[in-house]
Amino acid sequence: MAKNTNKKEKQNYIEKRTKADNTVEYVVHGSPSKTVWGKIVVGLIIAGTILIPVISLIIALLG
Repeated sequence: MAKNTNKKEKQNYIEKRTKADNTVEYVVHGSPSKTVWGKIVVGLIIAGTILIPVISLIIALLG
């Protein structure tokens, strides 16, 4: 019995393009939430907008 060799190719989400005038452009393909770095950034944004103010409020009320 033959093995299934249909492997999904790794998709590059960030593509680097160099224009004719030597400027560099980064193009993002697809959803960033499907990448590890996208999930880390979303977690940091949530922590920065919710957790840090709540913790600082608790510290201020107890102090």
